[in-house]
Amino acid sequence: MEERLNPENQKHLLNKKSDPFYDFIVPYEPMHLVRVEAGSTDVGDVSWMCPTVQLYAAAWAPGTPGHSWQVVSQGKSSYAHKGMLFAGKALALTAMRLMRDPGLLERAGEEHRLALQGQTYIPIPGEIHPVPLGSVK
Repeated sequence: MEERLNPENQKHLLNKKSDPFYDFIVPYEPMHLVRVEAGSTDVGDVSWMCPTVQLYAAAWAPGTPGHSWQVVSQGKSSYAHKGMLFAGKALALTAMRLMRDPGLLERAGEEHRLALQGQTYIPIPGEIHPVPLGSVK
């Protein structure tokens, strides 16, 4: 079953799709309810090792093709800098909250252990033998 934003939020976003800037905030919905289309990152590997959160922040105009010169150009804008400062504050406040409430971090660790259901993660399988870069000719 494909999960999506609730219909009201989805309709609002689709009506604004061609706007260069969004002047609204979509209400929070847990990520397991939202279909996120994104590329790959190292977060998948990290999430096997420790409790992990992932933040999405605006840095370019909606509809901009990823990995393009337009993304690079917009990344220099005051809008992108404001978005990244906002994201940085969210990360810092999250870290502060975890430091002030050690029980919260313990609960996250326990939730992580339960989610793994005893599975372990091996990033490089035993039959794979990486070759040191210096030995490649």
